[in-house]
Amino acid sequence: MAEQSGDKMVPFLSLMVQKIYDDWEYEKRYEDRELDAGKCFDQKKGSCKDLAWMLMMMLRGAGLATRFVSGYAYNPDVDFRHELHAWVEVLLPGAGWVGMDPSAGLFADENYVPVATSFDPALTMPCGWQLSRQLRLLALKQM
Repeated sequence: MAEQSGDKMVPFLSLMVQKIYDDWEYEKRYEDRELDAGKCFDQKKGSCKDLAWMLMMMLRGAGLATRFVSGYAYNPDVDFRHELHAWVEVLLPGAGWVGMDPSAGLFADENYVPVATSFDPALTMPCGWQLSRQLRLLALKQM
């Protein structure tokens, strides 16, 4: 991909997000579970959270700073016109944080409303799930 993009960052990122969109199957999943980038990569399918986590790992492997974003995406095909969604932001010198949505093959635009960002996807999940995870970790530390 680096050769195809002429070693330029934005074309490289555009090719990468498009490649994931073209080659991986997007599956809607509403239950929370631990994310496994390797499994998503091997099975060539995943939810928006899975695909975002996989893209984060790829970009970090290329030496880029990334963060996971949880929020809402406007979608005219959904009854309420918005849905919970996850995507990635990559830090680009001179541009700041730039959103990338591997499940749609797009850069994030005004239709994406971020609610939480973190280097760790677990820190962007709804409070109930996060609280139970923190309590489990605290209990494990006390053992």
